[in-house]
Amino acid sequence: MSAQADAHSPEDVRELILVMPSDIDYVPVLEAVTGKVARDLHFDEDSVELIGVALIEGAMNAIKHGNKYDLTKRVYVTLRIDPAQLMIKIKDEGEGFDPGAVPNPFEGDNLFRDSGRGILMMNAYMDEVSHNDDGTELTIRKTRPGA
Repeated sequence: MSAQADAHSPEDVRELILVMPSDIDYVPVLEAVTGKVARDLHFDEDSVELIGVALIEGAMNAIKHGNKYDLTKRVYVTLRIDPAQLMIKIKDEGEGFDPGAVPNPFEGDNLFRDSGRGILMMNAYMDEVSHNDDGTELTIRKTRPGA
């Protein structure tokens, strides 16, 4: 966490925790809630859009690759909100994965695949992208300009 984020009092930091089934029909609701939070933090519309894309990619990966569309498994999304940034954690109940083992989307036949660019987009659009050690939790963070 940045020193700027630490400078805010605990009263300035809020968390919103959302729990959803592994059903892609819930992803637009998640995007709408996150967009509202980002706008309330005064992110510009371009940033709100990019946060939304990263969130959708992360949630879809949790549903598709983590929980394998198993409706008995949940996806847990935590929005950590403070005046300087928006941090989003997306956790699934799957087996986990090794982010380093994800194929480079620019190499060989990967260029023609319909998928495989989500992690690349998240890294391009967010200030921080990280995974926990067992590969079941994604953290993405966007700092508000001027914060």
